[in-house]
Amino acid sequence: MAKENGLGFQYFVSSGNEASVDFFDYVQYFAEQEEIKVIGGYLEGARDFDKMDAAIEACHQSETPLVLLKVGNSKIGAEAASSHTASMAGNANIYHSYLKQSNVVRVGDEEELIETLSVFNKTKKPKNNGGAVIVTQSGGAGIVIADQCEVRGISLAELSAHTKGKLKQTLPPFASIKNPVDITV
Repeated sequence: MAKENGLGFQYFVSSGNEASVDFFDYVQYFAEQEEIKVIGGYLEGARDFDKMDAAIEACHQSETPLVLLKVGNSKIGAEAASSHTASMAGNANIYHSYLKQSNVVRVGDEEELIETLSVFNKTKKPKNNGGAVIVTQSGGAGIVIADQCEVRGISLAELSAHTKGKLKQTLPPFASIKNPVDITV
């Protein structure tokens, strides 16, 4: 699946039963590697919450996105995860809230994991100078995305007069040249 998306790996680790090192030891290490653009992983649970916090903070410090497929969300799945790695799979809602609060990208399945890693791998790190620009084919979609940006604390950029002029030259007269931009294709 990764190969089909043009995604390669610099490192691929299967941490097994995690008897001596665990998932977040690897996350911490990868976050400190300058050449790593994005870190993805399959997480059953954590054994050391301080280590998890430190690894996630290292990702933030290095501006390396962390994308996780958190499993063990059902009662049976949590029991299996606990017996597999002795991790504290715990209440899925607590993990999901913590990961969301920590700006960790959580995905629901393997396909979404690969697709999300691919997106981060193919994009440049954004400059933090004014916010995001939303460009859609539908005004409604732009509104949905703008709402989600506000919920997540992502500011939207004010488009310059130069940019608006270029959009006005390119787009149909009824298109919105404000952010969110509706190209009305």
